[in-house]
This record gives sequence, C-alpha cells and structure tokens, in this order.
Amino acid sequence: RLSLAYNLDISQLNSTELVYQISKLIRDYKLPPKLVTIEITESGLILAPALNMENLIRLRMLGCELAIDDFGAAYSSLARLCELPFSQMKLDACFVAGLDTEPRCKAAISSVIALSDSLDMQLVIEGIETAAQLKLLQNLGCNLGQGFYFSHPLSEADFCKHFLQNELLRLHG
Repeated sequence: RLSLAYNLDISQLNSTELVYQISKLIRDYKLPPKLVTIEITESGLILAPALNMENLIRLRMLGCELAIDDFGAAYSSLARLCELPFSQMKLDACFVAGLDTEPRCKAAISSVIALSDSLDMQLVIEGIETAAQLKLLQNLGCNLGQGFYFSHPLSEADFCKHFLQNELLRLHG
C-alpha cells in the first residue's frame, strides 16, 4: 500500500488545531492513519516546548506514524528516541554519501540498523542514488530507503500518474 509522509517544521506543532486538522483530513479522505507518517527533523526537537511534545503524542494516539528525520546529522540524542513516541528513524543522507570512501559510514549505518531493530522502529535510509549503494545497504540489513535512485521529486500530476493510477487500477481491476 502507498503510504504518505509529510515533513512538518517543529513550529507547526505549536498549533493546538494541528492534530484536529490532520484528523479531519484522514477522515475526509478515508485514509488509514497508519499510512500517514509525520516527519520532524532531529534538530527541531532540541528546544521543542511541551505543547509540541503533546501534539506528537496526540498524533501517535490518532494512529499516525512519527519519524525523526535527518537522524544523525545534527545533535543526535538517544534520549529523544526513548522519550518520544517515534515509530521511525530516517538516517541522514550524509552517511550514504560517504559509504564508498569512508569506512566509518558503513559502521555507523550498521549500528543504526541494529539500534532501530532493538528499539522496534522502522529505519529509512535517505540519499540512495545508485544501484551499488542500494545493494551494499541491503547487504547491511537495510529494507527501506529513499533517494534519487528510486525517483526524483515529482509534481502532483506526475505523482498521481505514476503511482495512484496503478493503485486505482489494482483496486478497481
């Protein structure tokens, strides 16, 4: 099934209406909340006020997935992974970019794969651009990734044409 991921700036979580708006959209479009992932950058979480944390918890209670985006690129805090209801980590693309030239990147990726498994969190590795990177990451245990290897950014029309048209045919075929 096609899932949707949305990047939110931490300031958007200041709104007391945000969770109600997302809940309404999920109902209006009859989306299973499990297929909606809200992504918050790791650096945005550093000084996040209590209201932001409450809204993150409300989104999880609604059934949405939460991803900590760009993990490992800023001020990584393992405490945040334990304190907050994240269901997914998105490892920053800088680790994949150095995969061929820096042996420590491979070790860091392997460690994060093990950490995500131990925390029972999905891990998405960002920045996959080549078949060779994908193969190496798969050999390390990666099973979710994103990057230009899979698709460049698409307009709404191109996205619907490439992805939703096939989904609608499958559902109504």
